[in-house]
Amino acid sequence: ESEADDETDGDEEALRTEPTAAPNEREALLDDLARLCPGALEIYYTDVPDLRIRPRSHARRVLLNVFAHGGGLACRTKASVAACRALGFDANDAPAGVSMSAAFPIDLSRHSAADLFAVAGAALPGD
Repeated sequence: ESEADDETDGDEEALRTEPTAAPNEREALLDDLARLCPGALEIYYTDVPDLRIRPRSHARRVLLNVFAHGGGLACRTKASVAACRALGFDANDAPAGVSMSAAFPIDLSRHSAADLFAVAGAALPGD
């Protein structure tokens, strides 16, 4: 995983059709992320495959990414473990060698696009 992964040649369809995640709930979450994305943020897909959220501003570091994992979807983020837990996610430290701070499974029956945008907001650098 690299922040340098470019959105060109991204594979949205691969993430949408990943056989391990529940298709209807996964589709709904991905559609909501695209539809409800705040103007200050943008989403894009990479060939990993994953979905990434970053600011539209010049400081375009990835705030979080969503990927298929363990029969569902999971997230890695620059937000702290404590912030993710405060937002209702079962977060732990991100794996070593990953440029993110926290990782957690996404419970598609509980978590919404708004919850993930809240995590992205928590990942924004303080000025």
